[in-house]
Amino acid sequence: LKTAAIRALSSSQVGALTTDQVVALSTTQVAALVSSQAAGLGTDAIRAIETRDLAAIGTSIISTLSSTQITALSTDQVASLNSAAIGALSTSGIANGLKSNQVVALGSHQFAAMNALQVAALSTEGIAAIETNDLRGLTTAAIAGLRTAQVAVLTTDQVANLSATQVAALT
Repeated sequence: LKTAAIRALSSSQVGALTTDQVVALSTTQVAALVSSQAAGLGTDAIRAIETRDLAAIGTSIISTLSSTQITALSTDQVASLNSAAIGALSTSGIANGLKSNQVVALGSHQFAAMNALQVAALSTEGIAAIETNDLRGLTTAAIAGLRTAQVAVLTTDQVANLSATQVAALT
């Protein structure tokens, strides 16, 4: 299908694509998907999107992913998300969909792309799962926005690796 044909598919038609069909889509075809089609992507279809193709999906689609769709992403898929895609994740999607094994897959550049509300939306398990070196990627605004329960689960190694500026931002 040409990109115009991909864009013409309804959400329910996109939802009817099999995993084999999703895998067969080219990067250009995946990039042609629009936000109104995102709801049609079931968890199997989400898992079938190859990492190189996921990078081509626009932030307008990433921002509409439900918590169920976010949970369906593999750790490799999460690791492949660029900074713009991370910044586009909804706080409800992060709070209810991003699991600790996915948080571990994120790098410092991805944490740097998260705003304070997104970081505050991480579960305590997610905060505890952040690798110490990656914690340095959090902005001071994100550190300042940590909830008390999130600060309480920081490991001693995590706290020891915070910069002086980040420690000063703890409120």
